Amino acid sequence: MTTAQVTSRPPFDDPVSAQTQWISLLSIAWLLLGVRVDLVSLGGSSVRLEDVILAGLAARLLPRLPELAKDRVNLLMLLIAAASVMSLGFASGAGRVEAPVGLLYALRPLEYWVVYATLVPAKGRLTVSESRLRRLVYVVVLVQVAAASAQVLGGVSFGFSKFSVERGAGLTAGPYELGAICVIGGLYALGRGNLAIFAVGLLGILLSASRISLVAYLVGATFLVGALLLRRRSTTTVRPGTVGVTLGSMALVVALIASPVMGSITSPLSDRLTSTSILSTWHDSREIASVVPTPHSSMQYFQIAYGSISSIQEGPSADNSSLIRFYRWNLLLFALSAEGAYLLGLGPSFPGPSVDGALLRIFVETGIVGLLLWCVLYVSLFRRSDVAGRSALLATLVGSLVIDLPFAMRVAVLLLVVLAASQRASNLQAGGEVDG
Repeated sequence: MTTAQVTSRPPFDDPVSAQTQWISLLSIAWLLLGVRVDLVSLGGSSVRLEDVILAGLAARLLPRLPELAKDRVNLLMLLIAAASVMSLGFASGAGRVEAPVGLLYALRPLEYWVVYATLVPAKGRLTVSESRLRRLVYVVVLVQVAAASAQVLGGVSFGFSKFSVERGAGLTAGPYELGAICVIGGLYALGRGNLAIFAVGLLGILLSASRISLVAYLVGATFLVGALLLRRRSTTTVRPGTVGVTLGSMALVVALIASPVMGSITSPLSDRLTSTSILSTWHDSREIASVVPTPHSSMQYFQIAYGSISSIQEGPSADNSSLIRFYRWNLLLFALSAEGAYLLGLGPSFPGPSVDGALLRIFVETGIVGLLLWCVLYVSLFRRSDVAGRSALLATLVGSLVIDLPFAMRVAVLLLVVLAASQRASNLQAGGEVDG
């Protein structure tokens, strides 16, 4: 069967039952949209209902672990988990972190990876049809933006973020997560030619007032346009005018932010953009971090990084959000230098629940070894994906510069769903089937 042929029933490369397929799909849908239920608090984090769901998915994969390890990307994630546990062993032995808490942090990326391994047990294989995954991504974008619209435009306070009325958060932990979800889902929809979902995602980015999400969207959209103009192979026929619509939307975003036309929607974002000054804020934060004690354990870091927030907010920088972020970054870099733990890092959980920079978190927690493994993983995923998946992955990496996106469950799970669907479509080009 050629790529142009469509079967009446979506084919599945992996021989699993229809019941198993629906269990997987509904479980992932809950992870993306379900109510957050905390079960046990532990070291600034917690064990939640979604952890139980992920554990259930993992239990189904355990008998097939040798087969899963034959796939390059699955093997890389297992190596990342092993490097994290090894780093934890050295860090807990040195008294920098507590082993039980550190283990929770060390295994969390592997826990999220269960979603990808469930959908893609091996390269070119998919247990849920691409069309169903695509519809799931679209539903997530629609529901999240609808919730954010009710929060920002309707003044209705609900969800998991205290900022939801000022800046849309949807059903996520905060505006940054909403922005990242809309970037990932919007770019994926654009790559599939669905301009309506793309427009909804763009609205969600504006409602989140997330500066980094806007930058990530522009980078991802630029890559997507460039790939289409160079006539790189794509999984589906792109609607006529998609490139023009993308370029027009990019220009429209800039114009709207610079003008009062959209009023309450864009003013929070434009205000935050005009107050941003990276270089001066970095200089101010480094000066503050240099005069406080260097932390040598996760407990000391928490006390120093979070105990003086009020005085930092009254500092010289107008961009308090970046000032606090950079202050904590410098504390971590000073601690890493003092311990000389460049190879294996300071240990998982040393920076606590939030670093506001995933790449820095990886480096601080697992050192050069962990950072290199993550880089190889991302390169492998990039090469495996089609244009839509690559643009979503690239945009996520941009956002990860200042946000812990790979460690934010709903963002990580949605990206893995998109990459799974994109992997499937990419391999179809070599002569597989198109599912309906």
